[in-house]
Amino acid sequence: MARAYGPIFASVLALGRKARGPRVLDLLIAATALGTRLPLYTRNPHDFSGLEDLIEIVSV
Repeated sequence: MARAYGPIFASVLALGRKARGPRVLDLLIAATALGTRLPLYTRNPHDFSGLEDLIEIVSV
């Protein structure tokens, strides 16, 4: 999962958003989805906006 965190982190920074604080937990969840090649199911898709090119985000 550590290798998957890099692209997630870089994407968030490229969007001009902070990649620290409480947001780190969302990034770890996204990295897990990317690393396992599984969709990310969430009730808060806004938390993962901008990562759609890397992972499939499914709003539930």
